[in-house]
Amino acid sequence: MEEEKKGPSNKKIDEAYAEFARKNYEQGVKADASSIVGVIVGSAMLAATYSLLLKPNNMITAGFSGLALLVQNLMNRYAGIDIPFFLISIPLNLFPAAISFKYIGKRFTLLSVISIILVSILTDMIPPVPIVSDMVLVSVFGGILLGAGISLLLKSGASSGGTDFISIYFSIKKGISGFNMIFVANAVMIMIQALLIGLEPALYTIIYQFVSTQVINLFYNRYSKKTLFIITNNPREVAESVMSVSHHGSTIFNEVEGAYTGETKHLVYSVVSASELNQVVKIVKGTDPSAFVNIVKSESVLGRFFQRPFR
Repeated sequence: MEEEKKGPSNKKIDEAYAEFARKNYEQGVKADASSIVGVIVGSAMLAATYSLLLKPNNMITAGFSGLALLVQNLMNRYAGIDIPFFLISIPLNLFPAAISFKYIGKRFTLLSVISIILVSILTDMIPPVPIVSDMVLVSVFGGILLGAGISLLLKSGASSGGTDFISIYFSIKKGISGFNMIFVANAVMIMIQALLIGLEPALYTIIYQFVSTQVINLFYNRYSKKTLFIITNNPREVAESVMSVSHHGSTIFNEVEGAYTGETKHLVYSVVSASELNQVVKIVKGTDPSAFVNIVKSESVLGRFFQRPFR
């Protein structure tokens, strides 16, 4: 990306972004209340998935919650001991929560801890009644329900804890989605499940976890990036408008010629987060209504890329 020159223009852009961030990102009472509601609903979705779909069918979920379900299942099956879910889940999440508090964000960690406690308590409170016996339906709809619940937590500024903390930590450090890496890491736990409980539940668990991962990737796009190619007559104004709402720089290619019309215009090239795309396109079209905007998916970006931090 082209470095912006220091001067009055940069000061104006920084002020514009600060005002935009204040209106759209800073948390107030209303935003905090919305986040709490999202955490409660998302946590209830996770607990319902565990108790009504997974536990009755000897399936587990991803991460530390899955490990807690596996330990609970094994202790009940082989030792006849029924250990409450929260006695396993909460201690497992202590170390990842400490990492999150230090490196990710205090507010994010607090909301996530609330979710962990809610999921742990609700999972024990909801009786494991098998509402669906078809394993394909359990795998598909369980994955959808879990993925939607985790996505809601993430959009509310929280997570389900455990490997989510670790995944987001690496996503911040590397600038890429870490949920697919966590999916691969869970293979070891599924192998243990296959050896101790049975191959069939383990195979259905793979389908369930794959579905949940795809749902998260579909609805949570914080780490997905989009490349913009903008043909315009006002390149400097368009570049400044992009930076004013996203804090991402641009590169300007001067005097590009249209092959059909022979008209000379300018190309503004920029990469933004997918979550910012609608706002960026809206302000670009507001700056130059005649601008031609081409949007493509970026697999990865190397170099400096501004990522709005967690709070």
